[in-house]
Amino acid sequence: MRRKKRKQAGVSRFVDWYLKIVRRKPVSIIAASLLTIVATVGSLSSGVTATIRLYDFVVSQLFANQVIYERLASINTGLHVDFVDQSFGRPSVIQQVLSSRYGERIYAHKKYFLRVIVDEAGIVQFYSITTRSDDFKPPLPLPHLFHGLRLGEFRLGNLDSSPDRIALNMSSKFFYYNEKHEFGNPGFYKMYLFERSDLGCCREEDQFIEHFKQFSFDDLFGKAEGYNFNRSNAGLFDKFRAPIIPNVFGVYSATNDKKLLDHVMAGGVSVNYFMAREFP
Repeated sequence: MRRKKRKQAGVSRFVDWYLKIVRRKPVSIIAASLLTIVATVGSLSSGVTATIRLYDFVVSQLFANQVIYERLASINTGLHVDFVDQSFGRPSVIQQVLSSRYGERIYAHKKYFLRVIVDEAGIVQFYSITTRSDDFKPPLPLPHLFHGLRLGEFRLGNLDSSPDRIALNMSSKFFYYNEKHEFGNPGFYKMYLFERSDLGCCREEDQFIEHFKQFSFDDLFGKAEGYNFNRSNAGLFDKFRAPIIPNVFGVYSATNDKKLLDHVMAGGVSVNYFMAREFP
């Protein structure tokens, strides 16, 4: 029995040492599978707890994107912001918007931006995900609705609906185009926003700008008031939007606060441009 306890302690110390080394030198992960076998062969019974810890660490590194995808998929409107903090840590930015009626939190990561807007009670009313890396393409939520579409990969023409509202902004510094969709009961009566932004990845911004230049602004949007498109020329508008690849996805709750929706669409579904450029 004493020998068994010593063996358990030995395996546990080895794993503690190994995890410390690998965290400092991620390249060592290449040998993780081999070391897992070594740790396990010592004793399947005595080393099982330590081996599980080692396995979890290896999986989290080798499948880092998948781990983040699962965390992002757990976010939804109606949740308390504490739940978001538990999954993503302390936000990079916390600020008040719309005369302090709402709080905005930005979680900046080298592969993505997560933007969350909460009400005074801390309940999530809106969130968006921006992919910043070509190899980071999280699946959209609600598989029954979006059929496996991934952000930064699918085109707006792949959606089984047309937008009921759009917003476009293009300046010498930045651009974005976004649109709002509602899917009724299959979408839980929430609003889904898709945006092409120069803050995201997956296509050079010049490609979007050149694509936009092929169309007349008046033909696309006419004299429509607010955020809308020229419905008398819907065919041309569909031709404009169909090839666009969104790199931002957002969900807006069923709240009736039109000012918040205006704030989100008019200012961009992704994070603020001048704020985003401060992050590496």
